Amino acid sequence: MHTTFHDHDHDHDHDHKHQAVSPLVHSFPIEAGIGDSSRSRAFKRMKRFSLLLVFLLGLVGIGREAQASCSFTAGSTLTSTIALPTQLVVARNVSRGTILWDSGWVQGGTGTASILCNAWFYLKMQWNIPGLQPVSGMPNVFALPNLPGVGIRASWFWGSTGSPSDWAWIGQPDEWTANTTQAYILRSFLSVQLIAIGPVRSGTQVFSSPTINVWYDGLNAAQLLLTQTSVKTLALACVTPDVVVPMGKHMNSEMTGPGTFTQATGFSLNLNDCPAGMDSIEYQIDPVTAVVNSGNSVVALDGSSTATGIGLQLLDSTGTAALPLSTPMTVNGYNPGTGGSYSIPLKARYYQTGSSVGAGKANTSVTFTMTYN
Repeated sequence: MHTTFHDHDHDHDHDHKHQAVSPLVHSFPIEAGIGDSSRSRAFKRMKRFSLLLVFLLGLVGIGREAQASCSFTAGSTLTSTIALPTQLVVARNVSRGTILWDSGWVQGGTGTASILCNAWFYLKMQWNIPGLQPVSGMPNVFALPNLPGVGIRASWFWGSTGSPSDWAWIGQPDEWTANTTQAYILRSFLSVQLIAIGPVRSGTQVFSSPTINVWYDGLNAAQLLLTQTSVKTLALACVTPDVVVPMGKHMNSEMTGPGTFTQATGFSLNLNDCPAGMDSIEYQIDPVTAVVNSGNSVVALDGSSTATGIGLQLLDSTGTAALPLSTPMTVNGYNPGTGGSYSIPLKARYYQTGSSVGAGKANTSVTFTMTYN
């Protein structure tokens, strides 16, 4: 019989500074069986159209040339310097929207800069990360192309007084027009956040520097420099291979009535290379087929089976107690300081559910789900 375990993720909410719970599901099959012993006019129209088109393009060109010139009257480009973390250790399925890292507000320079623009101008805030794509349903968040499951967002505050606040989230790019001729006195503060946008996988993202520029027309008013330009994510999860449990062949005579069973077969769920840094690891077994006897953890055979009158019973490591189904159980021995590899010993056996047992193939499937806290 095969028993197959499939992935089911369970997320638990945590404060964003803590690791979130992430589940991971794998599968094991259990295999066995039960046996008995017009041209000119057209040309003129085309010519008029072409002259009109050139005239309109000329107007557009004149408009752009009349735009502002912006320049510093005091100070220079305000540069915020931020050191990104070299590594993010993240639970594999941390909740979407969790802030994984926050730089806080970082001031550019120690004072202000003054900018004079002599006519209307463009104010543009621009990311310099190739391949950024907006994340659906998460305003101002952009998916980092080489960090699966991780997005980035940033905010700029330019007030000459007051405490920084989220005045302007930076788009890709954000471009505004200002229609006044005046001097602008700026302080520049930038903040950057890395945010979970889906299941996090391991990866490495290299950032250009400057990563963000703020332009007053062609004048670079503010920018973000990074002192650490490569970030690696490490998804917290053990390596959990699928498990195949060969049940062997059994005679139907081994079972003598409802509630009797065959000899148990041992198997293990292996958790390899579990990283340090988690509080605990939990696992649970969930049936794929119907539960025939919940008190004794007996599940029905699957549709490929031809044997009748039996189910599969799951047992603890001693083989004397039924293993609770759909119930989280803690992996004993996990060391948060060192991590490591662990094994969960279990047993399974055939269990008579009908008044008689019919010979044939006996397969079934269950799932085991890992939850990382």
